[in-house]
Amino acid sequence: MTSNTPYLNIPTDQDNAEYLLLTQGKMVMMGEINEQSYAKLFGNLLLLDAIGSPDVELHISSDGGSVTYGFMMFDAIRLYKGKIIGIVPGGQAISMASVILQACTLRKMSRHSWMNIHTALTKNPISYADIVSAGKMKKLTEVLKISTERILDAYMLRAKVSRKRIATLMGENKELPPGLALKLGLIDEII
Repeated sequence: MTSNTPYLNIPTDQDNAEYLLLTQGKMVMMGEINEQSYAKLFGNLLLLDAIGSPDVELHISSDGGSVTYGFMMFDAIRLYKGKIIGIVPGGQAISMASVILQACTLRKMSRHSWMNIHTALTKNPISYADIVSAGKMKKLTEVLKISTERILDAYMLRAKVSRKRIATLMGENKELPPGLALKLGLIDEII
């Protein structure tokens, strides 16, 4: 069964929990940040845009993932016309998930959640041959440097401390409880 609005063709199956949540202004982002999670978020935002871009909550619990798809999600959230309230409800916003949270209009964490910020990592294994090859290491170093700067730029959009302070914490692979995240300006509210 589909909706009476032919151009949306939204399923109305009562067992479809994600659709039911979406109709109540709630989205869930769990698991790895990758092509599939990006497609899900982007599709949901397009559906919401088609009905007037209502305000929505994005519930986040993720260990992070792809920098590329993470920034695609970041941009999709920032370009959405309605407000997106990012909520970390007792889970974690690690790595790119903490970056995606920064794109939200309002950023909230529960008292028992946490986030982790760090410099860019490589998913690809590095071999001895890569290490001794100056050209390969130079290219990898440049890619990681650029990615780290992009991540730092995202944190600095609303951070309440210096760029140097956030960069230092990233270099320490820092776990941030909600109180510290609030003090740094990486969230707006503890719930």
